[in-house]
Amino acid sequence: MRLDFNVLWLDDLPAYVAAQRVAISRRMADEGFEFRATQCDTLARFRDHIGSDVFTDEIDLVLVDWDLGADGGGQ
Repeated sequence: MRLDFNVLWLDDLPAYVAAQRVAISRRMADEGFEFRATQCDTLARFRDHIGSDVFTDEIDLVLVDWDLGADGGGQ
């Protein structure tokens, strides 16, 4: 059984979500899961991490910033 939880997190200001990442990681550890977040600060980097097949990229959850700024997160 896989106990890791892989998250792809898109936010143009990653320092602003650092505290949330730590809190989520601690809470998931309490439940026996390892929270593995890959942080992307631009849409281009985000696209680089998305696999063409949803079953091969091993991403369990995608979190996206509500407001990626004026340039849309560096499209």
